[in-house]
Amino acid sequence: MPKISYQELVITCEACETVKKFPVKEYEECLKIFQEYHCPNGCGRNLYSFFTVGTIEKK
Repeated sequence: MPKISYQELVITCEACETVKKFPVKEYEECLKIFQEYHCPNGCGRNLYSFFTVGTIEKK
């Protein structure tokens, strides 16, 4: 299985279009940040989307 090096987590609120970026190093850190994140405008959690930025190392 290839190794993934995580670099950034991006969370977007689809309701108010707020975008927040967080530096990360591992997937568990991404999960923790996303689970604890609340939109500064008080929008519902069902309106959030996220993606991670990183690199996949080839063998």
